[in-house]
Amino acid sequence: MFGRLKGVVARVIQAYLPDPLVIVLLLTLFIFVLGVATEGSTPTEIVVYFGDRFWGLLVVAMQMTLVLVTATCLPRPRSFRRCCGACPGDDDTGNFLRTEVRLVPTS
Repeated sequence: MFGRLKGVVARVIQAYLPDPLVIVLLLTLFIFVLGVATEGSTPTEIVVYFGDRFWGLLVVAMQMTLVLVTATCLPRPRSFRRCCGACPGDDDTGNFLRTEVRLVPTS
């Protein structure tokens, strides 16, 4: 039953949901028009503002990429595992960076 439901949902989404690029372009156009209408700025000012903010987002995106790549590659070498020694949760598979969070009610 779940497989059939999954197939129906996939067909509906493929049939009616537009391409992600179309969604991004429509949202960008909506924000552009909203910025011109509510802020009283000229379209040129809005385009300059979009361009300036893009490079700020690029910096954050590159930082997140560096964090993900480093977190993936760093625990792999044997020398790194040897250097850390007996880390909490080390189970001889190299998964010693996994942490466990428990919520404890306070009285």
